[in-house]
Amino acid sequence: MHYRDKEPASSFAEYIAKVNYAKALILSFSISIYLTTLIIYYLFDRDLTVTRNRLYFFCYCLLFIVFAVSTVVFFKVRKFRPKQIKLFNYWLNGLGGFTMFWSLAYTITDLKYNYPLPVLSFLTACMVFMCGLILSPVFISIVFIAAWVVFNFAGSWIIYHTYFSLHLFLTSVIYIGIDLIVMYTNYRIRRRDFEQAHILNNLNRELETAVRTDFLTGLGNRLAFDETFASIKKECSDERIGLGLLFIDIDNFKTVNDKLGHQKGDEVLKYTSNLIKNLHPNAFRFGGEEFIILIKSESPEDLMRQSTAICREVEKALAPFVDGLNITVSIGVHFEMPPIDATSYDFINLADNALYQAKKAGKNRAHLQNPRSEQ
Repeated sequence: MHYRDKEPASSFAEYIAKVNYAKALILSFSISIYLTTLIIYYLFDRDLTVTRNRLYFFCYCLLFIVFAVSTVVFFKVRKFRPKQIKLFNYWLNGLGGFTMFWSLAYTITDLKYNYPLPVLSFLTACMVFMCGLILSPVFISIVFIAAWVVFNFAGSWIIYHTYFSLHLFLTSVIYIGIDLIVMYTNYRIRRRDFEQAHILNNLNRELETAVRTDFLTGLGNRLAFDETFASIKKECSDERIGLGLLFIDIDNFKTVNDKLGHQKGDEVLKYTSNLIKNLHPNAFRFGGEEFIILIKSESPEDLMRQSTAICREVEKALAPFVDGLNITVSIGVHFEMPPIDATSYDFINLADNALYQAKKAGKNRAHLQNPRSEQ
């Protein structure tokens, strides 16, 4: 996983980690390779008995160890679990702070032995490493200020044997000021991008939900049913448990529309759908006054008990709601044990046949379709 992953970040910390990951990994690995060549060069082509060479060699070895370890750490956090995200961001901030102070020590060494070398060794290293990443603004600002203070005092003493140098002060203020402006600008841009992406992701989720939801009842629609059927069918096969489909139709629904009006009919649909959803979460509106429920069950007898209970609950709840009209539900039931070869269309067709039998037998009841005897 890296920052190009399509999965949206759940927090700004995760977003920043994904944005920085590829850059940090490539940068730390590349610097490790470069430092390896420098270390080999100093080992074979430089006299390490000279103090200056030993200091440079020590600086390169120290930086190599830090970046080599960082490369390993970055590689291990590539899955971006919550603890890994926190570790990556903390490590990257620490690496940025260490790099600045290392650059400070390296520059002071340059000033000591190659006077009057400009301060670009320190400042360039800061800009190259820090401005390419989005780190904690507060932490990095503190490190920048601390490094700037130490650099001015140490540099002024080494070069001019005084506690303050206007030349170093102005030069470092300009470069570090540019660093901070670039970093804060980069940070704010990333923050804005994250917030916009977060808003867009929320809108996409709402749209996906709306596409799968019936606007009137709030139940899942046919698309949601097809997706849920496939997943529950697989679960039943894995768990070796039966799958049942209940095809529910509101009896005498036309009477509600004719006598009480279509608005009251919509209220009945909403009320009934809430009852059904409270009884079973995998409920869907199939169309009109028809609903579908998917249930995992041990046996057809258990499924019939649940279906009959739904009939009784709906009859009891709707009686005072429809001003004495005889509004009930009939249920067609189909049940299969694994292996389940039937498609969602097969289940619906067989349950629809059972619903017809329930209506024919007098309504307000459930009927189990036996595909072997009733076709």
